[in-house]
Amino acid sequence: MNLNKDDNIIIHGTNGGVGHLAIQFAKCTTNNVIGIASREDGISLCKSYGINSINGKTRLKTLNFSIYNKMLLTTSLDEYVQHVLNMKQPTTIAYYYRKTLTQISIYNPKFPTNFLVNR
Repeated sequence: MNLNKDDNIIIHGTNGGVGHLAIQFAKCTTNNVIGIASREDGISLCKSYGINSINGKTRLKTLNFSIYNKMLLTTSLDEYVQHVLNMKQPTTIAYYYRKTLTQISIYNPKFPTNFLVNR
């Protein structure tokens, strides 16, 4: 996933190894980063790097997805389908599928099956 200084990125799974490294890389490129964690240690980690964060189990529905155009998932895409359609267009999502990093670029939010998959 290419990240530019004007991108707004959501990084899910800041508790884990991939997520905690991703927030550091993203912060080097853009200040518009939010981390989503399921436990307090992930939220604290984000705060220590100066990154806003929320608890994904309790506050995910309160996040304004329309300002974000990039997302890194360390979980199933199924949990996020409803939110992806509300993201700023064009949207790029990177996630792991069968132990392979997959990138999806969504071009038409009204037809979520119209996407390009890069592997």
